[in-house]
Amino acid sequence: MGRGLFMKAGSPAINTAGKMVAAQKDVLFEAEITDDSVQRCSLVLPTGLYKQIREIAKKRNTSFTEIVRRFIAVGLIVDSVQDDENSQIIFREETDKGVRERELILI
Repeated sequence: MGRGLFMKAGSPAINTAGKMVAAQKDVLFEAEITDDSVQRCSLVLPTGLYKQIREIAKKRNTSFTEIVRRFIAVGLIVDSVQDDENSQIIFREETDKGVRERELILI
């Protein structure tokens, strides 16, 4: 059927339920998608959230479904990291006032 690609520039390879792939530009991991490995699910989203995802898909020149897959993949990584007390998820942003870091904590 195809391949699903999940992004993070310069990241080391990450082992997931899919194949393990050496770090490539804009690829976090790659999962082989075949007809027998796909499950369908329906989502009911608030209109505002739906519009935000649709705009991201348009900006990235990809499908709504692919953006949702990427978000789920990132969410699964975040979930696995939060169980490790020695790990943190940090967002780093360079601004005109310097570097700003924020830690993501899921409750």
